[in-house]
Amino acid sequence: METSGKLEAARLALLHAEQSVGLSSARSPFLSGISRNVADAVTEGSLARQAVESVPEQHAAAPWGDQSGTWEVPEELDFFFPRGLVKGTTFAIHGARFAAFLMAGVASKLGAWTACLGIPDMGWAGAAGLGIDVARTVCVSQTEGPAVLQALSAAIDGFDTVIVGRDIRLDARERRVMAKRALSRGTLLIAESWDARDRIMSRFLGVEGVHNGSGHISAVHFELERAGVRPCRVRMDLSGWKVDEESPAVSSLQGVAHLEVLPQRGDAGQRKRSAPTSRPALRVVTP
Repeated sequence: METSGKLEAARLALLHAEQSVGLSSARSPFLSGISRNVADAVTEGSLARQAVESVPEQHAAAPWGDQSGTWEVPEELDFFFPRGLVKGTTFAIHGARFAAFLMAGVASKLGAWTACLGIPDMGWAGAAGLGIDVARTVCVSQTEGPAVLQALSAAIDGFDTVIVGRDIRLDARERRVMAKRALSRGTLLIAESWDARDRIMSRFLGVEGVHNGSGHISAVHFELERAGVRPCRVRMDLSGWKVDEESPAVSSLQGVAHLEVLPQRGDAGQRKRSAPTSRPALRVVTP
């Protein structure tokens, strides 16, 4: 199947996944790349169901595109990814989402299409700052029930890179099946909090621009750890990111007056606030 047909089938399945949790409508962005007749059928709902039901069987052995090779990483990341980002590999990301977006950004700059599933708090500005082309990115923020595996299968079949958020919970067998599917399709699968041979720990180190509880954040620092290679420290600011081996002193944000921490998970009633003061608040979202 040609790339256009492959993407169309994936869009249909992902659209159905959104409809199943009441998130999409006939104006969904998924319809932008689908032919008029197909879009009309999707609006009615029947073709979407057929697409989801048929994707796993219909395309089980389809020789789509280049299933081998690598996405070449920038020279400064060669030591951390000595083989590049090998297509078909499943990476397990633990800790901050920064690592997932950084890797997807590398592939996106080389032309990859990206699908993000189970990330209701998608940080689009951060993703774009790390190189992800939002014009070639599809995001299904929530999936539930049987639509989860169908949507994930469709994404793996239809996109070059797939990021699976921590809100999608699969058992060990289901994770193995998805990893094997990604290997057979040549899809770079980046999954938060999974168990996989290629495991990366992504840790928030601190920020620049804040001192003694005041100031403006000018840059953010993260550290990536992977077995067999030395840690990689990355600095990100408004101009982009770079590997920063010197790792200058950064603030951990401790002691900031009126710090409001917004957890990624949980509702607003669970937010923790320090005692209010007359000083300006610094609002931080925990990684």
